[in-house]
Amino acid sequence: MARGHEVDKGDIRSERHNEQGEGALSSGSDVLGRLASAASRCALCGFCQALCPTIEATGHRESHGPRGRVLIAGALARGEASSPDPFYTCLGCRACYYACPAGIDAWEVSRDARRLWAGTPREDPLASAISSAILELEDPLGLTRGDVSGWAEGLGIPRPSPGDGLPLLITGHMYQIMPYVVGLSGIRDRLGEGPLRALARVASRAPRILRLARPFADGRSVALYRGYLRNIASLLRAAGVEFAYDPLEPYPGTLLYELGHDAEFARYARAFADYLRGLGASRVITVDPHTRDLLAEVYPRYVEGFGVEVLHYADLLGGLELRDLGISVAYHEPCHFAVRDEPLAAVGSLLGRAAEVRYARRSGRRNLCCGGPAELLRGGVAAAVSWRRFAELKELGADLIVTACPICHVNLNKDGSVVDASEVLAAAAGLKRLRRPLEGARGTAINSFGPAAGLHRSRGNAELPDPAPQLGHGGRRLPHYPAVEVLARSPPGPSWASSTLPRGSSSPRRPTRAARGGTGTTGSPGRGIRASPPRRSRRPASSWMPGRCWTSSSACWTLNHALFSVDGSPRRGSSGGSPVSRAPGP
Repeated sequence: MARGHEVDKGDIRSERHNEQGEGALSSGSDVLGRLASAASRCALCGFCQALCPTIEATGHRESHGPRGRVLIAGALARGEASSPDPFYTCLGCRACYYACPAGIDAWEVSRDARRLWAGTPREDPLASAISSAILELEDPLGLTRGDVSGWAEGLGIPRPSPGDGLPLLITGHMYQIMPYVVGLSGIRDRLGEGPLRALARVASRAPRILRLARPFADGRSVALYRGYLRNIASLLRAAGVEFAYDPLEPYPGTLLYELGHDAEFARYARAFADYLRGLGASRVITVDPHTRDLLAEVYPRYVEGFGVEVLHYADLLGGLELRDLGISVAYHEPCHFAVRDEPLAAVGSLLGRAAEVRYARRSGRRNLCCGGPAELLRGGVAAAVSWRRFAELKELGADLIVTACPICHVNLNKDGSVVDASEVLAAAAGLKRLRRPLEGARGTAINSFGPAAGLHRSRGNAELPDPAPQLGHGGRRLPHYPAVEVLARSPPGPSWASSTLPRGSSSPRRPTRAARGGTGTTGSPGRGIRASPPRRSRRPASSWMPGRCWTSSSACWTLNHALFSVDGSPRRGSSGGSPVSRAPGP
């Protein structure tokens, strides 16, 4: 934690295998009992399967869907050995929960299962490395204080002091982490999944090695996410909200909780609560959905008498004067806002005053996840899910794609047309100029989660996305276009799959020389991590059809994603539903 508020890491590690928890903690037998109860209540109806984003991303493998996870959890409760992998592919979007007639929460089932492996040799090595970094370095990737608080330099935000009565701005480190997540993803793209996991095993014992990702974080990406935080601070000030910010802000432990390290998280949460009390903070302002949910919903269960009012910054902007920008935006609601008993609609309402807001057909409680926060744990799954959601949002034909979560931003930002909600709101409030779509795309955090979305020159001076990125999945590489690996036994693709190849592509495997021109993951041709070109295909383009595969040993490749024109817009003819200009229903 911050100076004077450090967590006693020795005490935490001594509790790693302690089954007698306190507060919200429960014994191992209680966890097994909950897993057995969930499995016994499952009616095998499969309603949950229709909404789960990881089913299709893993080739329709039953074990990687909600029903499969619940059944495997039942086997765990009976003492039968099982692989932990299905529980680490769960994204925690909870869309399945509202479809389940029995009210089974497959996310809580997955988190309980993770608890059984937390701190053991069978824990996912990346999860172990991240947890160790939080406990050792007080940040999932070991960011320094300067990395975390650099965004606030020069803004003159007052520091908190007991008795000042100012709400405390808590960033949760989420925006600051994203450029470094992209950097680690680049390491995976260069070295492959195996070496990254080997590196993670070392990092779980020596977490400081994670700081090797820092040089891979493009400076313009760092500036981009810092700019979003500066937007939020400017919006709060424009709305007349006085607040304080501590440059020594500690990480609140979000991933420690999500990865199932409950004993460690309980200690960490109590230390963070003591930190807030030491500053006299009775109200906090959060900037992202994950931190907001953690402090508002999880902390009261783990910290007795927490008593801190938790707000999202958008909740305080109701009185801000916003002008109509005359643009349309496709709003991707973060799952933590949309899939709730009481959806948080403040961001969508504010955007509606600044632009025409369009929602994808999978919104509200049927929201389709962006693929996060599995970018590092399961990069191939995250990439497949994010491409599918990106396709749905592109089908709306809006000027920009907007989201209010840094994790969603980094997963969906395939072509530079995705911006944070704070960017649109700051422009509508007259605080800055809104950049045009793809303007300055070199500076945006084009993600490399699977697809290495390089940029190439096309038609004048515009920087356009490479229409044929690569997607690494399960340690293997797919053909050179946005596709999803589906096993040979998989059913045909969904209705939104396009029926055309990228313009200028001579075959489904090999793009044109122009399309291959730029492969830098940061958007600079010839720079950054280079994706190796795919093998030349001898099959002529005329014999290729969507949904039809060419086999290599026991697996086949099939297009299961919408393809786009060179300018990034969706091709006409795919049945994706018409744009919706109203708030989504439940």
